[in-house]
Amino acid sequence: MRIGSSTLNQSKTMSKKNTIKGIIPNNFKNFNPSITEEFEVLNAWDPLSGTWTTNGTTLSTSTSSSSYPLLTSFDLRSQNITANMSLDSAGAGIAFWVQDPGNWWAALPFYTQGSESYTTGTYESDPCTVIGCWAYYCNYAYNGKTFVWTCRCLENTRCTTYYSTGNRTRYNFYLKLLSSVNGTVSDITNILLRSTANATSSFSPATVSSEDNLNGIELTTNENIITIRGRDDSNSFYGSSISYTAVSPNRGYKSGIIFAPGGDYLLSSAVNSISIVGS
Repeated sequence: MRIGSSTLNQSKTMSKKNTIKGIIPNNFKNFNPSITEEFEVLNAWDPLSGTWTTNGTTLSTSTSSSSYPLLTSFDLRSQNITANMSLDSAGAGIAFWVQDPGNWWAALPFYTQGSESYTTGTYESDPCTVIGCWAYYCNYAYNGKTFVWTCRCLENTRCTTYYSTGNRTRYNFYLKLLSSVNGTVSDITNILLRSTANATSSFSPATVSSEDNLNGIELTTNENIITIRGRDDSNSFYGSSISYTAVSPNRGYKSGIIFAPGGDYLLSSAVNSISIVGS
């Protein structure tokens, strides 16, 4: 369901070559409706780069993430926005301060996976006894009340404890802030929201899961201050967030959606919904 647009209810694949010209507001003036989009159609969106499609509920692009395809709203021109995006993978994100395909900022999830060594348990190097050594002596002596056996380890015969190890997969789930200036993309900063693995032990504890537990991101810009937060599957915000003050940034007026390299795990351009409020 679209709010804030009077465009025709026609579904089609959108790319720059088939966009109707002459209906975009001046790029250097504020135009601040509130928009909510669940991608039934794409008539109110301008594909600055790449080819974008919808199946009626989910937005996606066939263009490679390495090309940083951009889709911006016809309806909104503002440098100060609050945007919320619902998604279930890495790579797709919120584009803001967009001037053109080579000059923009973006906030997106970024996921990685890799192998790591971890401690699975311990073992003794020698035939260890219950008193902690492999050579000992015992004597039968009176302890003041009765006669008892007392055992002691011989010198230098203490058992040695070794740690056994294995390999497991580590999953890391980040939020990332990117910027492009004249086509040169830079990683500005990132924050780790969640780290899990596919195995655990009492010596190397880990949350056992391969799920990102991230269902959306929120972006707020206030002059040069950028705030990015992630929402978990219960729709609560994570405790960690990105707060960044950009120094003399290139700030355009367009906002929308980008597909960017999002790591090596759960990469997808799919977006379920987005809302953007300009001020």
